[in-house]
Amino acid sequence: MDTTELARPVVVGVDGSQAALDAVRWAVDEAVGRSVPLRLVHATGVTPRVDQSDDEFRLEREYAETALRAASAAAQSAGREVKLETEILWGSPDSELVTESHGASMVCVGSVGIGAIANVLLGSTAVTVSMQAQCCVAVLRRGARPAPNGSVAVATDGTPDSDGVVIGALDEARLRGCPVVVVGVRRWESHAPSYDELDRRTAQLADRYPDVRTKVVATDGGIVRYLTHQRDDDIEMVVVGSADADAVADMVGPHDTLFGRDKGHSVLVVR
Repeated sequence: MDTTELARPVVVGVDGSQAALDAVRWAVDEAVGRSVPLRLVHATGVTPRVDQSDDEFRLEREYAETALRAASAAAQSAGREVKLETEILWGSPDSELVTESHGASMVCVGSVGIGAIANVLLGSTAVTVSMQAQCCVAVLRRGARPAPNGSVAVATDGTPDSDGVVIGALDEARLRGCPVVVVGVRRWESHAPSYDELDRRTAQLADRYPDVRTKVVATDGGIVRYLTHQRDDDIEMVVVGSADADAVADMVGPHDTLFGRDKGHSVLVVR
């Protein structure tokens, strides 16, 4: 990896919400672990026109500055040495964060969980960024904690294309000091991997991570179905690849009907 890649920041979209502040605290460890800056951005949702004065956008600017100050304070409260960058972006959050992803190592957004109109309340922002970003995307539940807590689940169909997703989960688990549950899933266009095949492939990948505990499970459906029926309440984050990015809304919530419990999952989309 060259120095240009190493310098790519971890970007967090902030909007003044508690969920965004939790995402900032969570992202501090990501930036420190990568030895890159933590870039905090606020997209105003409006685009100034040349015929308008700065005063017409005073309220948007003041709100953005307040949100960024709160986010900076949240990052500093983590007590870790990290380089902070802040910027106000004039445009829609989804398009601006997708643009940011071209120069980032990860983009993080907060979520409070969603109801029946998933894509609206999760925001088109998290869904759009998850599907269109050019880097990893973390959609973080309100209350996501930087300290080790629970386990990481990762979806794989047992093919070589899924290896990078499993490695992403192992990297995340090592950073957080938590175990990994490797979930063998069935995709429409392929057969579900056998348990023995999945176990063998996982062991090969996990050999480079002797400090990370792994467990292998198999399901005859997709990752959302597994999360719906699994009884293990300690899964804090679900790691998926681009093939499952369109299911981010279902994995984050709704939590009172889909999962039958209030506790939801943060999601990391690996590319």
